[in-house]
Amino acid sequence: MLTWRPVDFDGIQTCVYPQDNVWKPAVALKNTVNDVKTLGDPTLNVIVHPNGTMLWKPYQVFETRCTFDITYYPFDKQSCEMIFVTWGYTSSGIRLWGLGEGAYWDDLTPNQAWTLKHVGYATFEEPMPMIKFYLMLERKPRYILMNLILPLMILISLNTCVFLLPCNSGERTSFSVTVFLAFTVFGTIVHGTLPVNSENVSYLSIFILAHVLESALITICSILLIRADRRTDEVPDWLPCLTSRLCRRAKRISVEENDDETEHETVKKQIHCIHDKNDKNHVVGRLSPTEMDWPSVIQCLDWCLFCLVAFVNVLLTLVFFLIIRMK
Repeated sequence: MLTWRPVDFDGIQTCVYPQDNVWKPAVALKNTVNDVKTLGDPTLNVIVHPNGTMLWKPYQVFETRCTFDITYYPFDKQSCEMIFVTWGYTSSGIRLWGLGEGAYWDDLTPNQAWTLKHVGYATFEEPMPMIKFYLMLERKPRYILMNLILPLMILISLNTCVFLLPCNSGERTSFSVTVFLAFTVFGTIVHGTLPVNSENVSYLSIFILAHVLESALITICSILLIRADRRTDEVPDWLPCLTSRLCRRAKRISVEENDDETEHETVKKQIHCIHDKNDKNHVVGRLSPTEMDWPSVIQCLDWCLFCLVAFVNVLLTLVFFLIIRMK
């Protein structure tokens, strides 16, 4: 009933009607998070051509629900679906087709957090006429790298330096506890930026949790080393042998003898690292295990633990970045 011959009507090629004056399909977004609402607005018009073809361009702001895979956050890529259906009709009465690439890219407004990589679509006739649009999104990681990852790397470096503080400085325990609390705060911040998801866990969350546990172990070791440094009893025989083997390749021990002897004929021995084999002012050699006291043992253990923690941190960081970037 909406067809005509333009020659019979002074060459009129198009007619414009309000959308409520003509029939239009009841198309609505199925997976919306709000109330289901059909497309269109009473203020919109429909353009009718002489052959009966009708052009209707409704506009609407949609809020849909998507399932995110946060495993590789912040270098993740997400796929989101928008499902449009025609309520109350079957495929024998209505069919939905997709045209072109599925989206008008000229109208796309760039987003500061996401990049729209691709838009596809597929049509279905059962159980009802519907068309699905697939949106491929890629997160822009620069904000996360600058505000989360980089400060996290700095905290990891500080956590490694705990064993460089002398036991008698009085600041080692407070420093390690402060770093531990900082890791806990960072974990809370990261979890606040992620959607609630129990099906998959972000490698970043696992990475932070591993360093939280490491920081807790470092704090416990620091307390035990400080307590051992204050001991005045004899060192067990097995402990100097173990520490001397651990430190044998890490540093050399230089012993400087003092010519002034007291009535007890004590010998003052100073332990430090030397790097020049031709230094004649020191008698170079290994301090025998029976001559090591608790400060000497703690000093050796500090160096060994520092090397161990540094190696573990570098290994964890490399594995973390390799996993999330390989995806």
